Amino acid sequence: MENPLNHLTGSQWLYWTNSLYPTNFPPDVTHQLRKRHGAIKPPELMAEIIAFFTKEGELVLDPFAGVGSTLLGAALEQRRAVGIELNADWIRIFREISATFSVGEQGIIRGKAGREIKGFMIHGDCLEELKKIPSAQVAAIITDPPYGCDHRVTFTQETNFSMYNPGETQDLGNAPDFPAYLAKMGVFAREAFRVLQP
Repeated sequence: MENPLNHLTGSQWLYWTNSLYPTNFPPDVTHQLRKRHGAIKPPELMAEIIAFFTKEGELVLDPFAGVGSTLLGAALEQRRAVGIELNADWIRIFREISATFSVGEQGIIRGKAGREIKGFMIHGDCLEELKKIPSAQVAAIITDPPYGCDHRVTFTQETNFSMYNPGETQDLGNAPDFPAYLAKMGVFAREAFRVLQP
C-alpha cells in the first residue's frame, strides 16, 4: 500500500505517534542571524515536521515566515518553499542566510559547498499574497500565526521578542481587539484551505 503523505518508514511513523516531542535542538550556524527576530523555530524541528507531512519536491508555504526557519527546514528536506512576510528586515536576514549558507550532509553549513537554500520569500501581506497562489498547489502550510492583540503588551515587557510591527495595519497582531483578530484569521484560514492540495 502506498503512503500518500510521506516517505517515512514504519519506525519513523511510530516515533511520530508519541504525544510528547522534544524540541530543544541546539543552536545551528544560522542562529546568530535568526535570533534578531526573537520568536524563532529550529530549522531541524521544522525539517522533521516537513518530512512527516510532505514528500521530496513538494511545496511548503509559511505565510507568516519571519526570518524563514520553515524555509530552512524545507531546504534540509529538499522541499520547495515559499514564505510571505510583512517585515522587510526579516526578509533581508533570510536572504543573507541563503547567500551565506548551504545544506550539507549534516545540516546547514557556512559557505556554498552544499546544496543551495532555494526558499523564496515574498514581501507582502499574506491575506493579499495568498490570493495570487493557484488553488490546490501547496502540500503543507507550516507556520505560527502572529500573536494576538491581547498579548502585545505582555510580550514586549516580558521577552526580547522584536517581531511586532507597531503601526502596521496589515499585521494581524495589531488588530484593535480579539474579534477583529479572529475575523482576519478567518480570512486567512479560507485562503489557506483553498491553496492546499486535497
